[in-house]
Amino acid sequence: NGMAAVDAGLRGVYYARRYNDWALSNQIGNKLLRKNPPLSQMEKYRLHFDMGENSRYLKQYTNAMKSFQEARKHRDNHEVHRRLIQAMYDSELKAAQIQPLVAEYGQKYKDRDDRWWAITVLCSAFQRDGDLNKATEFAARVLPFEAYHANIASNYLRWMAEDPAKLQQAEQVLRGALAKNKED
Repeated sequence: NGMAAVDAGLRGVYYARRYNDWALSNQIGNKLLRKNPPLSQMEKYRLHFDMGENSRYLKQYTNAMKSFQEARKHRDNHEVHRRLIQAMYDSELKAAQIQPLVAEYGQKYKDRDDRWWAITVLCSAFQRDGDLNKATEFAARVLPFEAYHANIASNYLRWMAEDPAKLQQAEQVLRGALAKNKED
């Protein structure tokens, strides 16, 4: 029976993941996808999402990125969107490639506190690309709301300190962030 085979395949993906055999889980998932079974949108989402997570655990970030992109086609939510941003960063894509997805995240999830997290990832990407002006520009925007993730406050100060003429500006930004950000 075709549906019994599909169910067995989905269970195989799940149980291999449960026992941290991420490579086996993805092998089963890929074999299942090649057969193009009649899966519901939620089953397709879950399969691609789980395969993306497996790939992240295996440090196969490009594969993770592809799986999360597929998952978003079947169910787009903050969880998969967030993981896609992280996979893009981990794949060492340029900040300019990550920036549109970060902007989309901020627009779609305006009420989520973790929208600031996405900007800290973007700051780190700009820094990695050697664009400290963009890294500090975005960090200054996020500090009043998020100071801990990616050590953004310390990084901001370190990045600004590379140009002593910017230290007074850094002090103003940090004082403003301290006045506004009561949680971090």
